Amino acid sequence: MKRIVSFILVAICVLALAACAQNATSSEAVESAQTTQTALNKWGITLKAENVTPSGLTLVCEQSGGENVAELTTGSSYFLQKSENGQWQDLPYASQDGDIVWTSEAWIISMNNITSWDVNWEWLYGQLSAGEYRIGKEISNFRGPGDYEKEIAYAYFVIQ
Repeated sequence: MKRIVSFILVAICVLALAACAQNATSSEAVESAQTTQTALNKWGITLKAENVTPSGLTLVCEQSGGENVAELTTGSSYFLQKSENGQWQDLPYASQDGDIVWTSEAWIISMNNITSWDVNWEWLYGQLSAGEYRIGKEISNFRGPGDYEKEIAYAYFVIQ
């Protein structure tokens, strides 16, 4: 447990230093990220992008604590947005040859645990150019039939 707390504190310090080194547009994107993430903090959800390449990343979902949390789930679907002049713009699909179909499984987000998924978007968006991006995933908090909430969680990343 001490190792996990130490790791989290080190990660926060590294992120704080990295944020200080970014330009004004990056600062606006980070500020927007913090505002959006507040809604999911009540469920103890944090998404992070790791191992970022122009064609994919590893999406790390950490759940810790939270209020009124029952069963958190997500699915295979996601979307990408790019920061353009301080505004988040949906990325168009690389191919318009047909409808995009997502599988309908429900992935459980374990309580007080870290879960990760490898995401390869090359088939959907192609390779990304340099810029600031975010990946969005819908998270559901299912408490019972007709008693659930949905929120969008984001992980922010940069392609150099």
